[in-house]
Amino acid sequence: MFLLIFFLSACSAIPLDDEARTVRILPHDYSFKDCKYLGEAFGLQGTIVSYWFTPNPDLTAGALNNLKNKAAKMGGNSIELEEGD
Repeated sequence: MFLLIFFLSACSAIPLDDEARTVRILPHDYSFKDCKYLGEAFGLQGTIVSYWFTPNPDLTAGALNNLKNKAAKMGGNSIELEEGD
């Protein structure tokens, strides 16, 4: 029973908190002149085990939801995505 619950929970995206519903994700080249820097955050979905059982769209949605949730907890309403190499 425990394994079944574990596998079912591993297949769904992290939910978006109510206070994070208004957080916007903006491109790196957006003009942030009226914004205040609050800090860095990383959006994560899945673990070394659960990512094998989570579809890619849910991994992406969960990571974005996790990032928006963290931004809202920091008091933010916008996220600047930085490009990696």
